Amino acid sequence: MTTNPIRAISHAIRNQLSPAMMLAERLCKHPDPGVQRAGQLILESLDKATATLRTENDKYNK
Repeated sequence: MTTNPIRAISHAIRNQLSPAMMLAERLCKHPDPGVQRAGQLILESLDKATATLRTENDKYNK
């Protein structure tokens, strides 16, 4: 069985992004609308990054 290097890298990066995601979720609940927008922007960026990782992993597995 061949090891998927993309999967390993993807897993490591997602683990590193987890704290940022948790903090961004907290920012989204802040009473200040500007802080909420910043939190949402961070979450959207992190979602795009994880989607890219998922896409690259899927490409490797084809």
